[in-house]
Amino acid sequence: MPRLPEEGSDEYAALAKGVNRLLRRADRALARERSFAQDITLTLRTSSAMLEAGLRSPGGTAAQWRTTAGELAAEATRARELLDDLALLTRLGRADLAVDSVAVDPADIVAVAWGMHTGIREIMGISFPYNISGVSYLAHLPVGPQLPR
Repeated sequence: MPRLPEEGSDEYAALAKGVNRLLRRADRALARERSFAQDITLTLRTSSAMLEAGLRSPGGTAAQWRTTAGELAAEATRARELLDDLALLTRLGRADLAVDSVAVDPADIVAVAWGMHTGIREIMGISFPYNISGVSYLAHLPVGPQLPR
């Protein structure tokens, strides 16, 4: 995509730089989507070619047919799982699956993290070194049974 010239008044230059950043991100996203579509196309074409070949010439003996049938079933499962994943990806942007964003207080995150840290220490019986207000607290591990010498 063509870019905006970034010279001019300060306001225009700032706006042009922002638009150009947005366009670069859009270009990268589009390239990733193209690559993703190419990968999926190749995978599905390979799966369908294997299924078609296996059905056209399944093998002459019963053992060959059983082997071919197992391979065809595995390939069909792989293709179905890929299509299921694609169906999920198409639904992710829908409103019924959208996650509501909420404001989070950083203090709440710290409190939860500290609670998890404290809980893990208590469960494992381990003290970790930490420093509060310039005072260092040394770590100690519970002493286990002594090994024979």
